[in-house]
Amino acid sequence: MKKRISVTKVIEELELDISRATIIRNINKINKQLDGKNEVINLYQKEYVPNMQRSKMPWKIAAKINALPEKGVIVKDELEELYDKLSKMKEILDQCDGNLTEATRRINSGNTILGNVHISRQGFGKNIERFKKVKEAIEARNKEKQDREEK
Repeated sequence: MKKRISVTKVIEELELDISRATIIRNINKINKQLDGKNEVINLYQKEYVPNMQRSKMPWKIAAKINALPEKGVIVKDELEELYDKLSKMKEILDQCDGNLTEATRRINSGNTILGNVHISRQGFGKNIERFKKVKEAIEARNKEKQDREEK
């Protein structure tokens, strides 16, 4: 907002491999988790976006934006995010003593650390298989990183 550029332009400048819709969906998800009480998100959605096409931003909105602290964009590693989500699924499966049907039912109830997620038993099984592969990839990458640091 401070640089008055669009989400699409930020994606291009930072060479992100993510769609605009995904970013907006994540912003909405965060806002929902915070019960709509995040002042930066509210400023962005309710004041900045409706006025960003104007040649000059209204001074009240510009003053609010200028008062915000300067912060960089946080780019998360997709593999780390996937590993985190899949490890939570594995944890739920372990709590259900390896019973895929029970774990799927528990996840679909929305009362787990995953939140409000719906998944089929077959999809859950595939995710558990994917967890093993992702875990191996993370471990290999961490070993590679550690080897580079030792040199």
